[in-house]
Amino acid sequence: MTKRLIYLFVAVAALWMVGCKKPDLPTNLKPKITVDSLLLDFNKATFTWQVDYPGMIGSMVQVGTEADLADAISYGSDQIADKKQFNVEVDSLIDNKNYYYRHVVWNHYDTYMDEVKKFVFHGMSSIITTSQVTNITQTTATCGGVVSSSYHGLVVERGVCWSNTHNPTTADNHGTGGAGTGSFSVNLVGLTANTLYYVRAYAKLDDGFVSYGEEVSFITLPTVRTLRVVEITQTTALAEGEVDATIGDGTVPERGFCWSFSHDPTINGAHATSGVGTGRFSMTIVGLSAAKTYYLRSYAKNNMGLVAYGEELVFSTLPPSVVAPTGAINGLFSVSETQQVYFSQGNLQYNASSNIWQFAENQWDYNGEANANISQSFNGWIDMFGWGTSGYNHGASSYQPWSTSKDNTTYLAYGQGDNNLYDKTGMADWGYNAISNGGDLINIWRTPTYEEWKYLLYTRETPSGIRFVKAVVNDVNGLILLPDDWNSNYYQLNEGNSGSADFSVNTIPASEWASCEMAGAVFLPVTGYRDGTVLHHVGSRGYYWSSSICTSTGARGLYIGEAGISTDEFNNRFYGYSVRLVHNVQ
Repeated sequence: MTKRLIYLFVAVAALWMVGCKKPDLPTNLKPKITVDSLLLDFNKATFTWQVDYPGMIGSMVQVGTEADLADAISYGSDQIADKKQFNVEVDSLIDNKNYYYRHVVWNHYDTYMDEVKKFVFHGMSSIITTSQVTNITQTTATCGGVVSSSYHGLVVERGVCWSNTHNPTTADNHGTGGAGTGSFSVNLVGLTANTLYYVRAYAKLDDGFVSYGEEVSFITLPTVRTLRVVEITQTTALAEGEVDATIGDGTVPERGFCWSFSHDPTINGAHATSGVGTGRFSMTIVGLSAAKTYYLRSYAKNNMGLVAYGEELVFSTLPPSVVAPTGAINGLFSVSETQQVYFSQGNLQYNASSNIWQFAENQWDYNGEANANISQSFNGWIDMFGWGTSGYNHGASSYQPWSTSKDNTTYLAYGQGDNNLYDKTGMADWGYNAISNGGDLINIWRTPTYEEWKYLLYTRETPSGIRFVKAVVNDVNGLILLPDDWNSNYYQLNEGNSGSADFSVNTIPASEWASCEMAGAVFLPVTGYRDGTVLHHVGSRGYYWSSSICTSTGARGLYIGEAGISTDEFNNRFYGYSVRLVHNVQ
C-alpha cells in the first residue's frame, strides 16, 4: 500500500492561484472521473478510478469515518504526466464499521472533487466458504460454497468466479447460485481442456460489499481419443490413441489403454500405460484370450490424477490355434522346460451321494469345516482328500474320496509305497476321473508333480519377473500364480515371489479379480487340512497335494502359510488336502 498526504500538492496549488489570475477554464480542460470502482476483500479495500484528461495531473482518495470527511486520510499518487488510472489499497480497516470516501483530482487549471460515498467494511466476517470442485470434465466443472449468517446485511447474490490467474473476482468469468444464506452450487462452463483454473465463491451484500471465499484450484481433463485397434491375433492387438496437443497448458503424466469383456472399461481393471504427454501413442495389448470380444478405451490422466477416457472400440481376437479345455483358466504355465499346462477353474470337489466330480465355480471357493462330515452318505461337496483317493480301486485299501483312515499304509498307490500317482495306469490320480464341468472325459486332467510345483514357483520366467504373490481375493487368503506371459501393467501387485509376505499385501475384490483371471491368473485359497474328521487351520494355511511320494508312507505337497510357502512338505498320506488339477498343452 502507498499512503501519502498531499499537503505539498495543496500548498503548491495555493501559491499558484495567489500569484496568478485563474483564467476561465474551458469545459474540455476540466478533469473528470469516468471510472470509480471499490473492491472490498477480507483485509483491505481497493479503490480504482480513472481520470478523463490527458496532461499533468494528480489524484488521491480521501477515506474517513465521518460523513464530512473531517477525519479523512488521503491516499494518492504523485503528479505524473498523462497518467489516467489510479489504484490504491487501504488496509487496517475495522470490521463492520461505516466508512466514507471521495476522489480528488487536479491539474494546472482546476481541482475536482466527486461526491462523498459510503461503504460498510465487512471484510473480516468471513461470511462465505468455497467448496471443492467436482464433476470435472474437459469443458465443465461444478463448484459452490456455503454462506454463513455471520454478516451484517442481506446477501442479494451468491456464486462462484473463476480465472486462469489467482484471486478471481466477479469481473472475471462467474456464475450465480441464488441469494441468501446456505449452500449452493454453480456449473462452470466454457472451460478449456487440460488447463489450470482458480475458483472462489462470492457473496454480494445489499450495500454493494462482495465477500470472497478461499481460493481452490483444479485442472480440467485432457482430451483423449481412441483411434483404432489393428493387427489383431489370438492373444494380442495393436491399439492407437491420441491426446490433444493443441489445447490447454497442462501436462499429461500418464496415458494408455484399458480393456474388458464388458462395456466402459476403466483403469481399475486390465490396463497398460503408454508413455506420457500429448500427441499420438500406440502399444500392443498382450495376454488376451482367443476368440473373445473385447471393449477398449484410451485414457489419459491430468496432474490431479483425474482420468479422461476416449471413445470405446470393440474388437474380437482370432480363434485359438490351441484351444483351452473346458473348465480351464486361460493362462499358460510352464511346469518344465518343455511342458506347459492349464490350471482348472477351481479346486476339485466330489459329491458322494451322486458320485459326481466337479471344479469349484470360483477360484476362491472352498467348503472348509463341511469336510468334517465326510462319509459315503454325505450329500454335500467334499474338497479335502487323502492322497490317491480317486475312487478307482487301484490297489490301495483307502482309495474312496470319503476315506478317513489314519493309517498311511492304506493309501499306497497300486498297493506299493514307492509308486507315484502317475505310475502304472494313472488311475490313482484324481484327474483320471471324468470332471462334470471339465470336459466330462476320463484321464484328461492330472495332479502336478513335486518337481512341477517347484519349477512353477521358483524357476520359470515371466515378463514381469513375478511368478506368484500372496493375496486376499474376495476376502479369502491365498496364493496367486501368474501365467508365463504376465505383464506387470495388467494389475499392480506387491511383494512378488515373497513367500514370507502377509496375505494382505495384495487385497483384491471380486470385481477387480475378474480382470486378473481374464489375463490367466490362478488363485489357490488356503483351506486348511483334515486329520480324520477334524479340521485344522481353515482360512489361514493351505495344503495342496502333488502326485509324488517322498517316503514309503508319505507324499509331497504344496504348503501355503502365514510366514512362508514350501514344496518340500513330507506329509502323512491320510491327511485330507486340497487338489488343483492341470491339463497338458499339447
